[in-house]
Amino acid sequence: MTSETQAASDPRPILDDLRSIRLPEDVLERSTLWIALYALKPFLFLALAVAAGQFDALWLSVPLACLALLAAQRHFQTLVHDASHYFYSKSAARNDRLANWLAAGWIGMDVAAYRKVHLKHHAHNGSKDDPEHVSLATVRQEGGLAWMILRYALGMESLRLVAKYFLKADAGKARSAIETQAKSATFKRFFALTHIFGCQLALLALLLAADCWWEYPLWLYLAVSWNPLLSRLRFLAEHPGEDDATVTTLATALENSYFAPQSFNFHCEHHGWPMIPPYRLSRMHRYLRDEARFYDQRGELISGSYIGKLIELAQEPGAYQPTVRQEA
Repeated sequence: MTSETQAASDPRPILDDLRSIRLPEDVLERSTLWIALYALKPFLFLALAVAAGQFDALWLSVPLACLALLAAQRHFQTLVHDASHYFYSKSAARNDRLANWLAAGWIGMDVAAYRKVHLKHHAHNGSKDDPEHVSLATVRQEGGLAWMILRYALGMESLRLVAKYFLKADAGKARSAIETQAKSATFKRFFALTHIFGCQLALLALLLAADCWWEYPLWLYLAVSWNPLLSRLRFLAEHPGEDDATVTTLATALENSYFAPQSFNFHCEHHGWPMIPPYRLSRMHRYLRDEARFYDQRGELISGSYIGKLIELAQEPGAYQPTVRQEA
């Protein structure tokens, strides 16, 4: 049984409510055009970063380059997530190959490694077995929201993230293998990550050719600090309680670009049906809202702003009332 199948069988109130609704047939349709457009977006932001680097005034070029580079990383990050649900192709091998070279490698990630962790999040959303879950209560226990933001901004969380998505995923296998098998596995693992070195070399070559080499250190800094920080803040807004609640956020295009680009903000719909392509999630949202009338009874699962939701949760810890979760 796959992780996504297990998620469907878990007795979780909100997911049960969602999955009792019959899917419109068109939301499962795949579109090569939309896949290509989504895959192209982060490279457009890289082009904007290169253009920003051509300004002579550093006070203008540096902040503009930072914004463009961060937007590119947020789009790459979202594509890695989507690829963990086979966004590029239904063929696992083809999907992962395309995703690694077109998205994951540019931000130092690997789709297969990410998938091992992320599907556990779908299977155990909001429970103690959810490897990605964090709540405001947890953040307060660890020093508060400001301290969390500072840790990420200083890159202090980078080693933990590397261990989470690369080292821990292979730890059990390494412990059970004999020495020669472990060495072979290490070599294969290194070879499997060549997309990271290839993409980083391509990016560095591009920035050198455009005479804005100084953007590459910025890229590395953002990749270990603000990019994962925005993912963490997004998670707090979209998973506000200790249960399986998942919030859809109808924010502005600008806010979505940095928190949840490429329709990732329709997160309630995504958790209800992970197999729906991201470019169909807005269609699914309209169906739930206007035809199934799902949000008439579940209004707490819609937010108008990521920043607004975070402020609301931080100021009123008891504002969100979680549903009763029944453990399997």
